Amino acid sequence: MLKRLRTVILVGVVIIGISGPAFGGTSVIPKPGSPCPKVQTSVMYKGLTYACLMQGKKTLWSPGKKFSANTGQQGKNPTSTGTSSPAPIPAGLKTFFDAGRFGIVRNISSKGQLAQKMDCTKSDGNQGFRSDKTFVVDPNNPLHLSLGVEYLGFYISEDGGNTWKDSSAGLIGYPRIDDPLKPCHTEFAVVAVDPNNSQHMILGRAGEPGTITDYFSENNGLYETRDGGKNWKQILTQPNLGVYVHDGLAISHQNSDVIYAGTSSIPRKLDGSNKIYTTVGIIYKTINDGKSWVELPTGAPTNTNVLNIFIDPSNDNIVTVATDGRIQTPGAPSTFNSGMGFIRTIDGGKTWNRIDTLGSPLFDVEFSVNSPKNVVACCSTDGKLMYSSDGGATWQSNDQFYSPRAFAFDPFDKSGLTGLLADNSGAIFGFASGGSAASPAGTLPSVAGLSTRVTKFAFGSDGTWYAAGHYTGTRGGAPYQEGFVFKSNDRGATWLRILDTTKLEH
Repeated sequence: MLKRLRTVILVGVVIIGISGPAFGGTSVIPKPGSPCPKVQTSVMYKGLTYACLMQGKKTLWSPGKKFSANTGQQGKNPTSTGTSSPAPIPAGLKTFFDAGRFGIVRNISSKGQLAQKMDCTKSDGNQGFRSDKTFVVDPNNPLHLSLGVEYLGFYISEDGGNTWKDSSAGLIGYPRIDDPLKPCHTEFAVVAVDPNNSQHMILGRAGEPGTITDYFSENNGLYETRDGGKNWKQILTQPNLGVYVHDGLAISHQNSDVIYAGTSSIPRKLDGSNKIYTTVGIIYKTINDGKSWVELPTGAPTNTNVLNIFIDPSNDNIVTVATDGRIQTPGAPSTFNSGMGFIRTIDGGKTWNRIDTLGSPLFDVEFSVNSPKNVVACCSTDGKLMYSSDGGATWQSNDQFYSPRAFAFDPFDKSGLTGLLADNSGAIFGFASGGSAASPAGTLPSVAGLSTRVTKFAFGSDGTWYAAGHYTGTRGGAPYQEGFVFKSNDRGATWLRILDTTKLEH
């Protein structure tokens, strides 16, 4: 039965009869591979049906096919040019298929339509094989490493990176186009480790703004593991709450049931609805380990993102949140602003106040857990590294760097003032004095024709340094990306690659 599903051309799509053709009142010519406006719909043009399909996070027109609206199969002639029901679901097909340690395949969406098979074999130049900020070293066991790899799954190493095993049990994805018995996993964005129990982690998955019942958002949100990443369960499942969580995620030092998750007030673009899912704020809080969530009243200006959430280690009622603003205009580059800047609560989220006076946006922010007033960030309008010694209220710039790619404080340095950062070329630097000074710490090996992007640093209790990220560029004229993890046991003098996403089992 599942093998025959590969012959279905359009799954869960609605046929729209048009002349011209037109889409939503706008004249369009459906060119295969070009952007289309609304996923799970199709148009008929010159006797052929073109479907608007999801490829990664882009919606692109499929090649034209002769299509029977009654059966959803290939046919000699279409039998209808009017609106029809979605393609029928094959008898016996279950909503979920458990693929074991590879995860769970969602065959039928929460609204009862067949899920599209996804091509997770190649990058489109943006999404594909990224690990974002998911790489983690167990603070209590330096040999236990883990990270999520977009499209492929969540992986664990228990021998310091010598071997890796797919550990995605419980993570939900749509069927892979090359193997519908396994899931394609959309973006893994961030992991928060419980300060009280390193086996307890929360994984944030971003994808597209939406709720747990919206297509392409229903598999995202938050997942929890209590066994170090071997098994996962979805926990941000409350109706009507947005499930877009990209960077802001934190667990209290005092109470592991208290979790803060940042979302976004960016409108949903995937289906053309432009719907915004936040109402009073862009932070969700649970005090019962995800059983229920409250949207905190931070304010929710349109087009605002959370960059990071920092819970004071000594008082979980004191929380600082970094934000930025991003406006996406069709056909034009995104524009950025400071959003709500840095906001802080001292009463567990009941009230919030802006603490900074930044006029320009920051794109990445990291707090020091051992010295909470120290913060590093990228970037000012001139692209320089920024640092603060008063928790984000005032800022200075470090003129040594332009657009640093990633940075992190060393959690094993009790002073809380040192860490690592990378520049655009993959050069690594150790910073000191909270970011005001830095010195070279080696360079990651390069790959011809590809740029090196570090997205996360991590530190082992044995003194090992780690850099995770991806190579990106083109190969054979097509967009290309592959993920990596490097480690250094000699404080950056040499870096050894311990993970190559092209060699991972999936």
